[in-house]
Amino acid sequence: MTGQRTDAHGGRVTLHTVASEAGVSVSTVSRVLNDRADVSADTKERVEAVMDVVGYQRRPARRRARADGYRATMERAELPVPAGFAPHGEFNDASGRRETARLLDRLAAAGEEPPTAIFAASDLQALGAFEELRARGRRIPEDISIVGFDDLPVARWTHPPLTTVRQPLFDMAAMAANTLLRIIDGEPVANLRLELATQLVVRGSTAPPA
Repeated sequence: MTGQRTDAHGGRVTLHTVASEAGVSVSTVSRVLNDRADVSADTKERVEAVMDVVGYQRRPARRRARADGYRATMERAELPVPAGFAPHGEFNDASGRRETARLLDRLAAAGEEPPTAIFAASDLQALGAFEELRARGRRIPEDISIVGFDDLPVARWTHPPLTTVRQPLFDMAAMAANTLLRIIDGEPVANLRLELATQLVVRGSTAPPA
């Protein structure tokens, strides 16, 4: 079993570790990881060199992009992410329920209050969080808000309906097909990674903290 990499102080190597060592922001590290074009070559080279030195372990692209986007957004809002508050799991309801239970149990054991909101990396994870919170008698959104990601059809039929981040799936599929056809025809493709805007769909699973 492979152990987790740690930084010079014995802590887990995170985006914050890489950003600090490279002298850049967490959002810049996120853009490098996601191969964004709005990062200079020098900055990209420096960040990637630091990742190699500190042993930062890259996660699968989709999972990494969502986790990094979350951390970068929290940083811009000047809201720290406490250790253990961003667990990694699979994009399914069982994982969402399991990680929600672990988080609530850990906070209860430490005598701390539960979070006012949970942002899940997928709608299915959010459904698992729904199940665990209801099993503990927690009300959504009165006691805790939940946000998902993907805007699957089921998101509209949860009770209450799930606030989520909608992806432009039709446009993504169309652009992927167009890119593939260009490659088949031998046309040069300057950038194989394209980013499309997402949309926050506010429904009934979120409310201001009481």
